[in-house]
Amino acid sequence: MYGLNILAAEFPDIERAIQDTLRNISSRNYENALNAVEKSQTAITEYKSTTTEDQTKNNCFIYYGFFELLKSLALYWRDVEAEKYHASWCKLQDALDCLRQLKRFYKEDNITLWFLARQLLSIERVYPYKYFSSCGFIIEKYECSLCSKNIDSDDCPHIKGQLYSGEMAIAIARNIKHIDHLAIVTNPKNKRLVFAPDDSRQEFDLFRKLILEFNAKKCCPLSFTRVQLIENKRVDPDHKRAPRNSLCYCGSGKKYKNCCIKSERMPHIHMNISLGALIDSSESPLSLSRSYT
Repeated sequence: MYGLNILAAEFPDIERAIQDTLRNISSRNYENALNAVEKSQTAITEYKSTTTEDQTKNNCFIYYGFFELLKSLALYWRDVEAEKYHASWCKLQDALDCLRQLKRFYKEDNITLWFLARQLLSIERVYPYKYFSSCGFIIEKYECSLCSKNIDSDDCPHIKGQLYSGEMAIAIARNIKHIDHLAIVTNPKNKRLVFAPDDSRQEFDLFRKLILEFNAKKCCPLSFTRVQLIENKRVDPDHKRAPRNSLCYCGSGKKYKNCCIKSERMPHIHMNISLGALIDSSESPLSLSRSYT
């Protein structure tokens, strides 16, 4: 079962809709996947507005979030194929946020959630982003999204992050007084705020090679379970060599062994891809490599 074990009676065709969406993503028909998601979310929203049971409303919220995950997944791969790498990074963070929310509200095991969590977390580590901007604000109060009262006060009966009749209580910042600080950090709360993103970076060649593998029908968005980067150094075939004890040709006055010999080996990043489709647990390695000078 690729969908969630809820609302089966209310939506008898939802499992088929999920499988169709996953097949469209796997076959790279992203627009078809997005259209299928929109239809399912519309049906869930319409049903949620007619039911009076709180638990059913909560289940509608959870399932809507499941389709939001599939939507983020389709948008992610569409951006990767378009070489919009920072945009794809933001969609990846959207998908990971969906997974965290589903993990909070849905406690049963699910093959789709397990597969995507494993795959997307490993993909996140492939991106070269290391530094992020972070802003600190002085806020007068945080307002509850459900009752509009101060969510930290005794007047608000809601707990931030909990579900109430199909809606999640969210703290909304009100009356921002001023910016307290602006910093460059390595472990931000919001990873979308990449410092100086650049889609032309060499590191993204690994993604370009991955899409070539898609084009060659060797794999597809849902046919691999995880990726792993392996960093080492290789001999640069274009490097000019000299006897170790001779003066270096660069004119530094140093011996070659104390100077440009260190450039004989160049950084090399190897990306190992573990193949294994969402509907097939078998795995075998596919390797992509990139050297950097």
